[in-house]
Amino acid sequence: MKISITRFWWWVSLIIFILLICWQLGAPASADHFDQSIRIMINAHRSSFQTMWWTHLTKLYNFSWACGWILLTISAAWWLVNRLFFAQIFLTILGGLFFNRFIKEIVGRPRPGNNILMHYSGYSFPSGHSSTVALVGGSLILLTWRVCKRANLKWLLTFIWVLMIMLIGYSRIYVGAHYPTDVLGGWSLGIWIVTTFDWLWSHYFPQQL
Repeated sequence: MKISITRFWWWVSLIIFILLICWQLGAPASADHFDQSIRIMINAHRSSFQTMWWTHLTKLYNFSWACGWILLTISAAWWLVNRLFFAQIFLTILGGLFFNRFIKEIVGRPRPGNNILMHYSGYSFPSGHSSTVALVGGSLILLTWRVCKRANLKWLLTFIWVLMIMLIGYSRIYVGAHYPTDVLGGWSLGIWIVTTFDWLWSHYFPQQL
């Protein structure tokens, strides 16, 4: 069952990511038009409270905070499971971060140029914050299902990790740092990397995890 679920999300995330890259490279004007229409709707409903909330929330995955999340996640993998699972999570996150940077350079999409609340440098697709939170959140979901014995606690923590992924992604659109497809690309890339390494470890080290 676990392998079939992993395979399902592997295929879904891979297909979405490939389609998004093809869209960005093959029809960038169409992608921009789609993204701008969503940004207009989001910007039309901005408020002072929402701006305060989303600008603070998005900072949770700025560089220094993201390093803290990553360190906590890989440390938990070591202490709560074993060194082999630690290696899986470490390579998952590290590989995902490098692959995200690699894709950014290939696509070379500029960031949004108007209605920006927080300015960031570098290319836009895929969203680094969204990719990182998907890598960390996905790893925490794997950790939760290996460690927690109570079903209700498993599902509660899983809901929290998924909610974290979604909120950080939305915050990137709200503050004007990314387009919606950048966020979707970051999510799909992160999920694909997590499921790829999970499948590899389940296949080659089935008795040691």
